[in-house]
Amino acid sequence: MKTLALSWVALALLLLVFIGLLPVSAQARVTLAAACPPARPGFFACELMSGLGRLILQNLSNVEAVVLRTAAFPDAMQSIAERRADLGIVGSVIVLDAFLGEDVYRGKPIPVRTLTPIHDLFVYHLVTLEETGIRVIGDLRGKRVALDPPVARDALRFLRAAGLDPDRDMRRETPPLGGWTAALRERRVDAAFVVASGSFTEPGIIDLAITPGVRMRLIPLDGLLATLQKEFGARYVKGSVGKELYPGMTADVPTIVATALVIATQAFDTDLAYQITRLIYERRGELAQSHSSAQYITLLGAAERSRIPFHPGAVRYFKERGVPGF
Repeated sequence: MKTLALSWVALALLLLVFIGLLPVSAQARVTLAAACPPARPGFFACELMSGLGRLILQNLSNVEAVVLRTAAFPDAMQSIAERRADLGIVGSVIVLDAFLGEDVYRGKPIPVRTLTPIHDLFVYHLVTLEETGIRVIGDLRGKRVALDPPVARDALRFLRAAGLDPDRDMRRETPPLGGWTAALRERRVDAAFVVASGSFTEPGIIDLAITPGVRMRLIPLDGLLATLQKEFGARYVKGSVGKELYPGMTADVPTIVATALVIATQAFDTDLAYQITRLIYERRGELAQSHSSAQYITLLGAAERSRIPFHPGAVRYFKERGVPGF
């Protein structure tokens, strides 16, 4: 009789679950968009998103994490716009364009929110050789200029901010990804725009700097900031390339930098956003094992480092930590 009674209890519980009167613990699924350029194995955004996915699986119960690999940041942004992904790491320049519905997103703003800034390691470089005589960006007039694909859109903005017409004032080259190094070394171009992503240094510049018979020079870009910020707001901020970063440099070179952000869809679950934001900070050391750039994640100035509104779940975490600006 006791066994029969227990069976009836079990049957009753199953019936309640079936008709929805008794809640069950459902597993949430979080899709993380990661820019994983085929030509750049170990790319910081790819490694960090993969690492974050593992942390979610290991530390958040009933949460499944799936990494959606894309070719580049614009593709990661598009996957979030189309709700194929919930979270992603994207550069602040692209995110702000998307949020405001400007540039390639004109008329189609994307309602995203910031979880946290990651680092300010989009470091723009204008590279040339001593022999070209190029000392300032205005000297590019009449020159052959390479635009490495990841920096092409920004470089066009920089050139126009300097009063140069990219179509008429120079011969513009678009080599394959990373192909600018050989082009400059072989004197097929006079200068190149490149960006270090997830690191203070760009490997191609190091290769160039240690090439026998080559004297590399970096051109300051900070003089463009007033014009750029007038048109594009705080997408771009001032940074510096330290003289110790590349062989042969004798002085720091002021330049322009941008920020990498972890962003989420506006509709992303608030409690999950809180838990993931907390996970990023409380497990930062483990995340840094996926990519060293995670060591630069900091609460200092977090509110000022993104012009995209913060997700309510992230705001809750920052308030708990007493971060100014929240």
